[in-house]
Amino acid sequence: MSPTRRRKKPQYKPFRLRTKIKPPISKDLPSVRKLIFDTCLHMWRYRKVFVGVILIYIVLNLVLVKSLSSALDIPALKQELKESSVASGATLNAVLLGVVVSSGSNGSTEVSSLYQTIITVVFMLSFIWLFRETHEHKLKRIQLKIKQPFYEGMTPIIPFILTLILIGLQLLPMMIGVGVFSSVQINGLAVTGIETFLWALLAILLSILTFYLVSASMFGLIIVTLPGETPISAYKSAKKVVAFRRWVIMRKLLLYLLVVGLIYAGVMFASIIIFPVATEWILLILSSIILPLSIGCVYKLYRALL
Repeated sequence: MSPTRRRKKPQYKPFRLRTKIKPPISKDLPSVRKLIFDTCLHMWRYRKVFVGVILIYIVLNLVLVKSLSSALDIPALKQELKESSVASGATLNAVLLGVVVSSGSNGSTEVSSLYQTIITVVFMLSFIWLFRETHEHKLKRIQLKIKQPFYEGMTPIIPFILTLILIGLQLLPMMIGVGVFSSVQINGLAVTGIETFLWALLAILLSILTFYLVSASMFGLIIVTLPGETPISAYKSAKKVVAFRRWVIMRKLLLYLLVVGLIYAGVMFASIIIFPVATEWILLILSSIILPLSIGCVYKLYRALL
């Protein structure tokens, strides 16, 4: 008796010309506003453990990163720029905002930068474990200890780091495009407006390619923390999760970055104007909140895609 023959299902493969595959019927994804609101509500519901982990993150940054970096005296720098007449008004505050953000995103020494990277990886794993554990018991509130994310969430650290390296490689097209465009502008290589437009278009296309690739890999960071997952299997699973929805996810990713970036810049801008002495503290606290907020939004979007 011959075996039953089955028709092979069409598979979606990007960047290849083929007959259009009809996408499966799927539910609508939550808006960026709903993702942010639900994540904040979720963190508030389990505020004891989330606040505890965030406080540990702040303390470790103060001890291991800020103590090894040179302190940034915002009031003195503001006064110096005023006296030198380099900038004034909104331009002055914008310059200070750039200085504060650049100093906060990178440690001033190699050792502090290394510590900052290690702390970020450890706490990314901790927050992923926290969101997964609390989401699984969302119908019944559970009591978690602050030490649990660090003890139980660190198991997949090697696959997680390898997935982060993969995302780092996927960021290269955007970095190359932006770097080349900046070099062209600084060195005056683009003479006409058409040349400038073409170089800018190249940078935009390479950036879109990066967002296209990262739109799947960011879910790989969630999947790779599951038992038995490897970076390759996690990335393949992530591509299946985002199939037929990449452009929607890219739009949500860009919108989220825009919203968070505007809030971040607005708070820091107001801090520089109103209370410059506490600007570095506000920067640290704001960064400590944005990390779990971003992870929570990605996790909730991942659950909505399933």
